[in-house]
Amino acid sequence: MKLISLTSLTTKIFLTLCVVAVLLVSVSLFAQNKEKRIEYLDAFYAYIKGTDATISDEVLEQYIYDFHLEFYKKSRNDEFAWRAGMQKYREELNKGLASYNDDNILYRSVTDVEVEEYDFDKNGFPVSISDNAYLSIVSARHRGAPKGSKMMTDVGLKFPNFGEYNFLVMDSEKANSFIKSRSRQNNAVLGARIDRNVNIHIYFKIAPFDMPEYISFAQRSSKIYPVMGIIDRIEVFDGNTKLGNLIISK
Repeated sequence: MKLISLTSLTTKIFLTLCVVAVLLVSVSLFAQNKEKRIEYLDAFYAYIKGTDATISDEVLEQYIYDFHLEFYKKSRNDEFAWRAGMQKYREELNKGLASYNDDNILYRSVTDVEVEEYDFDKNGFPVSISDNAYLSIVSARHRGAPKGSKMMTDVGLKFPNFGEYNFLVMDSEKANSFIKSRSRQNNAVLGARIDRNVNIHIYFKIAPFDMPEYISFAQRSSKIYPVMGIIDRIEVFDGNTKLGNLIISK
């Protein structure tokens, strides 16, 4: 039998614990950094689960329309087939809600804004975003739905401090090149037009559904499923080129 000194054993235990600790930290950081573009189903689940909403027949019909359109079109007017389908898809929706967890997800949503004229004192472009603005997350089904269709409920995604992110820092040389690259065909009267439209990628966590800002938003949102996000950062892109991040500037 090989004897192992207490010092040697303690050292081995210590090293093992260090390795385990490093692995746990790595796993934790990986989980915290999971990012994905938010889809309609993510937001739909977040709303139903976050508000503890009853899955009414109306909500279930919306779900079937969005995710099982062929069945919807085939069976909506056949009460026997529809009743059986409602039971099947209610179970499916309940199962999806039970497995939905956004604790470690940083969602991303993409939209467009315009940069204003360059501020030579602050070295950057001001950006104006209304605090009342929200993004509409549209189901793929809705894009092809006929005008006036009953099944047209989208998700409204709002950020309580969206308007505070109002400045894109950029040195004047880079800004000059950007503006030159955005000059469009000359107009005989107004001269060259500058395309100031840029993409912003908003990274956020789903906000608690009991926060006062959410309650206020929900009370004004009768035709959408309201969801609110807490902003982590906003990245600005010109095509595939990252220009920087929007910051809060006083």
